Amino acid sequence: MQKELTLRRGTVAKLAKLCDCTEQTVRNAIRGVTIEGDSERIRQTAVKYGYAVKQIPLTIEEYERRYRL
Repeated sequence: MQKELTLRRGTVAKLAKLCDCTEQTVRNAIRGVTIEGDSERIRQTAVKYGYAVKQIPLTIEEYERRYRL
């Protein structure tokens, strides 16, 4: 299974129109559920148009600073 991408909110429908496929196909391709067919093209389109974002994990210090009880 391939590495999962994270999309910006509301971009699944836009990607579906760009790639001429259903929204469920886009969701499966982005999550890495399907790796054959148009999945690679959908993933490349998401990165190309800037719909995919990379989230950097928080360090312990940042987590404690933000979410201290």
